[in-house]
Amino acid sequence: MEWLGIVDKRNQNKGDMMVFSVTGSVFKRLNLLRTCSCRLQSHKIENDKKRGFTNYWTMPISTFCCSYNIRFCRTNIQAKSRQGYENLNHRWKRSDLSVRGFAGVPNKYSIYGEKDIDEEKYTPEDSDGESQETPDDTSLSFTKESLEKSIPVGENVVESLETSFGMTREEAFRVIRSRKFFLVADAAILDTISCLADFGITAERIQRCPWLLLQTADDITERLNMVANKFLFDNYHEGLGFCYFGKYKIQYFQKIFEREAKDFPNHRNRIYCMAENLMVPVDHLTDEIVKVQRVLSMNFYRIETYIIMLNKYEIRREDILNDLWIFFNNMDLAEKRLQRIIKVGCKRPKLWMCRCPEDIFVKTERRYQLEKDALGDCSSVEEYLMKRLGCTKEDLVNQLEYNNSFQNVSAAKIQRIIDLLLSEGFTTKHILHSLRIIKYSEARTGERIRRLKNLGLGLFPLSILYKSPINFELFYDNFKRKKMKQS
Repeated sequence: MEWLGIVDKRNQNKGDMMVFSVTGSVFKRLNLLRTCSCRLQSHKIENDKKRGFTNYWTMPISTFCCSYNIRFCRTNIQAKSRQGYENLNHRWKRSDLSVRGFAGVPNKYSIYGEKDIDEEKYTPEDSDGESQETPDDTSLSFTKESLEKSIPVGENVVESLETSFGMTREEAFRVIRSRKFFLVADAAILDTISCLADFGITAERIQRCPWLLLQTADDITERLNMVANKFLFDNYHEGLGFCYFGKYKIQYFQKIFEREAKDFPNHRNRIYCMAENLMVPVDHLTDEIVKVQRVLSMNFYRIETYIIMLNKYEIRREDILNDLWIFFNNMDLAEKRLQRIIKVGCKRPKLWMCRCPEDIFVKTERRYQLEKDALGDCSSVEEYLMKRLGCTKEDLVNQLEYNNSFQNVSAAKIQRIIDLLLSEGFTTKHILHSLRIIKYSEARTGERIRRLKNLGLGLFPLSILYKSPINFELFYDNFKRKKMKQS
């Protein structure tokens, strides 16, 4: 692994080592980065006192790029020797990288070449072109939330995604959220975006395969010309996912498909046959199957048998497509688990239930059994509420317009909450007009009822029980003071 280091401005003349050297407030902020997500590795140097350094961290190049997505990075790169400096310089030039700031901040801090910006004289310019003083490290404040909002590309890349593919800003941010974008220059990403737009690639494909933006434009052009070939794909739109592979890997799979062509007389290759069995578009399957490439060479009879079994239990095709690893699990065990979970009332089983540990599956099975027992003869939670609260469908619908929180609450929990409230003296009418109460925990609701009754408060509006913790404590303290004054 190649290690890279940044020497702090105050210590840049005390040794040209490839290490971190930080002091004071900068150390605190780097420590914040380490505790958040950057995984900096602590590194102790024996003669640190002689060199004048106080704290040391070393990190790989990728971690450095992720860590320094912040404005206070004002550093120069130094290496152990002239040869080391040239190698380092060449490596960074090859990727054409630069230290990036927050969204909208230009890449003004060059990190390669001998003509780095003089930090003593340089002051960044704002959007109006007026020079403003660079703040000291001590005046900068970074929180965990602000670090999470940083993006690994410049504003021009985001704008290019919006204009070339018609994405919204939120969709563009989701596409470039991977930290791998720190390792690719904005200019290279822009060339790739232009190349993909020229080939007519849609925004949906980019959102499904954001790794396409990490490829060079030349590589994408070469690979797209390769995939539209014999035994591979009819056109490059269906084979776009194969750009995930290198050219030698594409040639390797082409030879595999050629050898097994006799097994698929009515299809171009196994991908087309599998897409027909799953009833999904070929391009969508290609985009997903490259992430589980062992499916491209495993026994196809097993795949067909597995798909038939999953269709028998009405597993959604989208779930299969998003979890192709299921084909590597024991089919008999998966079928037995599907039978068990459907028996206890699960209407739409998930594939993770087929391969999770036994204790997790048993807990899930028990939860569905409790749900089934709570519903009884009722087919849905709405029907159960109508029966339990003694209301009509119109009354329930009117209340659900304002209180629809129960939709993700299990029937077993609803049963416990209603039993608790009825035992404390509340009526079904009170519960019907405050359905929001059922989404809160039984322990919290019961504790608040006991505290209020201990103060001598009889029946009270249920809205008090689902106040926020601060508002409830304010209400409780105010009522307690009034009670003390009266006594």
